[in-house]
Amino acid sequence: MAAKTAPQTVPAPAPADEVRRAFGVAVAVARKRRKYSQREFASVAGVDRGRLSRIEAGRGDATIEIQYRLARAAGLTVAQLWARAAFEEGEARRVAVEAPPLESTEEGSP
Repeated sequence: MAAKTAPQTVPAPAPADEVRRAFGVAVAVARKRRKYSQREFASVAGVDRGRLSRIEAGRGDATIEIQYRLARAAGLTVAQLWARAAFEEGEARRVAVEAPPLESTEEGSP
């Protein structure tokens, strides 16, 4: 008789806004490590500065072509840029889970 195996669970996908935010943070960190202003980085990447601003703020989507341009301007591959975005997303979730409650610790406070 074959041994029963536990069903595999697939993690739920992150909401799109979390993914956008994490990718934007990864782009901003990569840009700052190269010591570029947004204007300079946008010019090097061949991307409109307004679009770069929206991407970094987590409010804009980046096509694969834009992802390639941003990664190349940062001296990274697209995979490396996404790995950094995954790290940023994980860090944000970890901080949210580990954050202490916002309760007052002063005596006499409720």
